[in-house]
Amino acid sequence: MNLQSNSTKDMKFKGNQDILQEIGNAWEYIGRVEKAAQKILNENNPVLESIGFAWVHMMNAYIEIEDNLAQGSGNKLEPKTLAQIIDVLTRIKWTGPKNWHELVEAYQKVVREVAKFNGIFYDTIADACTRRLRLNKKDDFGRDDFLELVEKWLVGEPGPLKLVLKAHCNTPEHRIIDDFFQKKGGFREKY
Repeated sequence: MNLQSNSTKDMKFKGNQDILQEIGNAWEYIGRVEKAAQKILNENNPVLESIGFAWVHMMNAYIEIEDNLAQGSGNKLEPKTLAQIIDVLTRIKWTGPKNWHELVEAYQKVVREVAKFNGIFYDTIADACTRRLRLNKKDDFGRDDFLELVEKWLVGEPGPLKLVLKAHCNTPEHRIIDDFFQKKGGFREKY
């Protein structure tokens, strides 16, 4: 019995970037499955937890492969960029969004505020929260990917967001990230 589908058997890669792209596609697909499953299953269903676990593992695989490909390129966030992202997260948290629509509005408002505070363009801050974190695979330029991580963090699941930030920072900045996430005050139970 042949367990491989024709599409898997016929999959050919030209190089590492092709493999990375396919892992990214799988990561996105699992994220879509998780969102669809959330609509039909109650939040305590163990299937949702398993899907979320798979999503985090695919994200980690993508980041690990990407890091291996970029070794030596020095393509990590600078401390000031990390500080700007943390400022965005802090301001979003304190706006207290209660649903997806409010989260999107808060993000847009906060990115403008952080840009103005730092005397830089809106796009520079938005880029730090998306492309610089390698969250720009979708048509929304990564905004929804970033906000999905923020949403998980706001309801008490900081792991995926923390992993993404650490994966794009040098080791000395990991302490800053850990310190930020250890300040747990103000989390809501759920939207």
